Amino acid sequence: MIVEKAIPYPTHFGHALGAKWDLHDIHECPHREEEWHQTARSLVEEIEETPSKSMAKILKNDLDDILRENGKL
Repeated sequence: MIVEKAIPYPTHFGHALGAKWDLHDIHECPHREEEWHQTARSLVEEIEETPSKSMAKILKNDLDDILRENGKL
């Protein structure tokens, strides 16, 4: 995880227009551009959005496989 602390950044559009910038911490994964990471993020979103518990279990198994294959589990 790459962490940058106290980065000046507008909180919302109104702040950007008014040049009111607050300090924020930014957290980014060094693997965020890799295909496996993007697939994993998509699966996490699907797990969170599906109303089906059985589908969520299947998706979670797929996610675990991807993380395991890439040494993250």
